[in-house]
Amino acid sequence: MAASTGRPLADHVALITGASGDIGAAIAKELADAGAHVALHYHRRLEAALLAASACRASGVEAVVLEADLTRSDEARDLVRRASDSLGPLRILVNAAGNTAYKLLIDTEEEEWDHLLALNLKAVYATCRAALPAMIRRGYGRIINIASIWGETGGAPRAGSSPSPGPWPKKWPERG
Repeated sequence: MAASTGRPLADHVALITGASGDIGAAIAKELADAGAHVALHYHRRLEAALLAASACRASGVEAVVLEADLTRSDEARDLVRRASDSLGPLRILVNAAGNTAYKLLIDTEEEEWDHLLALNLKAVYATCRAALPAMIRRGYGRIINIASIWGETGGAPRAGSSPSPGPWPKKWPERG
C-alpha cells in the first residue's frame, strides 16, 4: 500500500532523537516527506523542535514534540513509550542526539566526560533497548544510529566524540 502512494514510509512511525538540532531536524523532514509520522525529541531547544515539527506537518503527516533528558536512562525509555503512545508502534528509531566537548581531553573534567558518555553512548543503548522488544514482536524495525565524523578521523579538540587524541598540536598550551 505504501508504495502505491509514492511515499515509501506511509503510515510508518519514526522517533528521531536530537530533532531540535540541524541534523535531527533534517532527518525528521526527510522521513516526513517519505510519509512517516514523526516524534521529534528535544531536551533544551523547544522552539527549534516546534519549527521542525511544523515543517514535517507540511508534508501531511502527524508530528509530535517530546522532551527528555537522554542522559537519564529512565527518561530515554519513557521517550520511546510516549512516542508509541502518541503515534502508534515505532517502526523506525533514529538516534541523532549527541554532543561533544570542544576541548582537549586533558582539559575535559570527569563530570563533563560522564555527561558526554551518557548522551552519546548510554542514551543510544537505552532507546534501542526500549524500542527493540516491540520491533522484534512485530518482525519489523529499523534503527539508525548517527555518529560524528570525529569518531572516524579523530581530532584533538573533539575528545568527547573521537577515539584518538588526534594530531598533536605543534605547540602545547601552557598549563598553570
